Amino acid sequence: MKNGSTKSNQVKERMPVHHRVAVPPKMEITDRDRQIIQAVWRYRLLRRDQIQTLFFPSRNTTNRRLQHLYQHGFLQRILPPVRMGEGSPQAIYALDRQGIELIALEQGIPPSKVLWNKKEAQASLLFLQHTLHLNDVRIAMTQATQQHGHKIMCWLDEREIIKMRERVPAPGKRRRHLPVTPDAFFEYKICEKRNGFFLEMDMGTMALRRFKDKVRAYRIYKRDGHYEKRFGMHSLRILTVTTSMRRLRNLKKATEQADGRSLFWFTTTEKLAGDWLHEPIWFVAGKENTASLFRITAKP
Repeated sequence: MKNGSTKSNQVKERMPVHHRVAVPPKMEITDRDRQIIQAVWRYRLLRRDQIQTLFFPSRNTTNRRLQHLYQHGFLQRILPPVRMGEGSPQAIYALDRQGIELIALEQGIPPSKVLWNKKEAQASLLFLQHTLHLNDVRIAMTQATQQHGHKIMCWLDEREIIKMRERVPAPGKRRRHLPVTPDAFFEYKICEKRNGFFLEMDMGTMALRRFKDKVRAYRIYKRDGHYEKRFGMHSLRILTVTTSMRRLRNLKKATEQADGRSLFWFTTTEKLAGDWLHEPIWFVAGKENTASLFRITAKP
């Protein structure tokens, strides 16, 4: 009798994956629900497995809670197209109306002021993939710092950086400016020293000529004091995470051709799975050997 009741409850909890029901089952918003909604807002988009990594011990528990948040309009679900020869891709989650209102209430601002563009949920597959890969990097970096008893002090994504409207005069006689728009900026404090990083997530689609322009922009931005004035620190390294060693070597060579040197560090997503802080997984422009960002492990 008990088993039968359990099965009956499970049937009642099942909800459609691809659309919302007219009257979703009752739910009470928990602290973890709020944290999930806040994470989706901060990260812009998150896959199911990324949410599981951040908040849940199992896939089934993750799916059940995300179903409720979707059915009640806190999150919207994006289903990428199925590619031939591959299984169904994971659902991607973005903020929806109820989630925006919750964020606005907690931030003490009108919903219209919440930093979120609903068009991002309808963006191209390339944009979705780039954002999700960038979030893989962010999650890996965050977890590695936590293992050392530290945390990333500040993280600004591309939306926030673009609002700064940072740009520098391009070298040469032509009157033009180069934008300074990394995919993210973050600050990591170790041994009481503030360390700033620009992060580039390279998917192998950017032309090397354009990448050289980014290198030149970063060099001028740092050299002429714009970085220190904006971010209030001198320390800066530009980290580029890319998809393969072949692409890494091409980017490193292009950087060196644009007179980029020790400011520019490169690694792959595969190598980043380890300790990105202390393991020698980084290739530095102008040098042959790999290096670690920090040579010693700081005590918490």
